Amino acid sequence: NELQDDIDRKINIFSAISEGIGQNLNIRIAENEVEISTEDVNIAKANLLPEVTASASHTVVDDHLATISNGQSPEHKGAAGIQLSQVIYSEQVTANKQIQELLLKATESALEVQSLDIVLDVSTAYLNLMQAKTAENIQKQNLDVTRKNLELARISSSLGQSGPSDLYRWQGEIANAKSNLLNATAQRKQAEMALNQILYRPISEAFLTEEIDITDSRLLVNNQAIGKYVNNPRDFYKYADFMVGRAKANVPDLKQLDYNVRAQERSVLLNRRNRYIPNLTVGGGYNYELYRNGAGTEFPTGFGVPNDWNWNLQVGAAIPIFQGGSRTAKVQQSRVQLSQLSTQRLNTERLIEQQVRSELENIRASYRNMTLTKDAEEAAVKNFGLIQDSYSKGVVTITQLLDAQNAAISSQLNSANAIYIFLSDLLNMERATGAYYMLMTNEQKTDYVNQLESFFNR
Repeated sequence: NELQDDIDRKINIFSAISEGIGQNLNIRIAENEVEISTEDVNIAKANLLPEVTASASHTVVDDHLATISNGQSPEHKGAAGIQLSQVIYSEQVTANKQIQELLLKATESALEVQSLDIVLDVSTAYLNLMQAKTAENIQKQNLDVTRKNLELARISSSLGQSGPSDLYRWQGEIANAKSNLLNATAQRKQAEMALNQILYRPISEAFLTEEIDITDSRLLVNNQAIGKYVNNPRDFYKYADFMVGRAKANVPDLKQLDYNVRAQERSVLLNRRNRYIPNLTVGGGYNYELYRNGAGTEFPTGFGVPNDWNWNLQVGAAIPIFQGGSRTAKVQQSRVQLSQLSTQRLNTERLIEQQVRSELENIRASYRNMTLTKDAEEAAVKNFGLIQDSYSKGVVTITQLLDAQNAAISSQLNSANAIYIFLSDLLNMERATGAYYMLMTNEQKTDYVNQLESFFNR
């Protein structure tokens, strides 16, 4: 009774995924990146809006200089003013706004990438835990069976059908079974800690898990798309073409690169236009003299006396004539960077296609393997039952029984693992296509099925 059943925290693969997306630290970091990028857009937009500055000053000059300035520079002078400037057109400012908006979308796509990765990480950790728990249960059953075989050996020995060597052998097998169980329990506990780590939970916090039902309608398996196509080579490769096309249209990895490419294209255009498009600005201000005192406050007789206030307005255009060849270098550099991004995008697209097709081949094998390992398990368990019965009657040797028992254990592990391997292959394929079926809405699932049927019917 080492397993607790009075634990409040209970999770399944769906709740674990939801919790992982909400709590994982990598997701929080990616969300902060989106917030930072959003503020970069706001800063870029601010450069297109008017800029208003209010000012106030007190000026003190040398009294001798003030005396001979004819009232132009009094010894003490206070003034206040307000200035306004507005960009009419600036290729640099306009381009920066557009580039920052594209980079924001790229950052949002990076958040989607991180979310997809977290779903896969949580799902994989959950599957690993289920696999470890299954192995632990099988090792418990093996220990129970070995104890039963020891009792059979004692009975056989008391009847004179076998000697004490069988008893010693089974005692040794019980020790081995306990050792295997301890190792399986340790792996199960490690898998629990790994899942807690991903979910940002206390590492040693206890929880109960729900088994994964492969017939659950929320999983793609129940859609029967896989089973329908894996056994028909022509349909399978056509199905692979459909999934590759879906991946290229949906994966945020490519969308992120697309936005970066568009941002770099705008940077190339900016550096080209900077050669011949001027910056246009308008500005003006209003100033008011608050006070003047000390030497040099009076204007000489016959001089005009200025108003206490004045205003100004100016419109300007500026274009750089020569900057030491830096503009040409910037154009060339931005073109090389664009070429680099475009090549990276093409390479990523090819890698995604390779991954989708590779994962589908894995699914094709693991889907069939589920049936084969189940058949092998049933045959091995039946064989073990017959051998065990024959051993109790003294017909077969302990070596034959041990071989049958080990074969049964191995087949049970293989059969259980086959399910988790298939689910893992399925999740990896869905990650490669950029969408998890179990997280789709009903409308998205319907749309997916309709697209698949249309693809096959065209």
